Amino acid sequence: TTPVQSIDLFPTLVEIAGGKPAAHKNLDGISLVETLKTDPPLKRKHPLVGYRAYQDLYASAREDDWKLIAYRSGKVELYHLTKDPSEQADVSKKHPEITARLRKKLASWEQEMGVSKYSGIQ
Repeated sequence: TTPVQSIDLFPTLVEIAGGKPAAHKNLDGISLVETLKTDPPLKRKHPLVGYRAYQDLYASAREDDWKLIAYRSGKVELYHLTKDPSEQADVSKKHPEITARLRKKLASWEQEMGVSKYSGIQ
């Protein structure tokens, strides 16, 4: 039930092979070994981020049941994925605190990844 990304594959395979994912510097993913065994929620430093370097829609940040979609024009949308899995009802105005929190986390991720100059939310 926990969302994962392809960045989680490397640390998972390292751990399965008997290695220590933490020994790899600047690793973005998280090992899924424990999740595959018992399905606990993953503790991530950043939300799951989808990023593309073209067009107005450029990033999404997912955390728990929430997904923020950010546009280069500065527009943001927020969706509650359990209640609205097809992302039809933007609830960013109804939940400004969640919108602000995810915007801040996306900005932090952009800064860490060195792509903040391309941001639409700064």
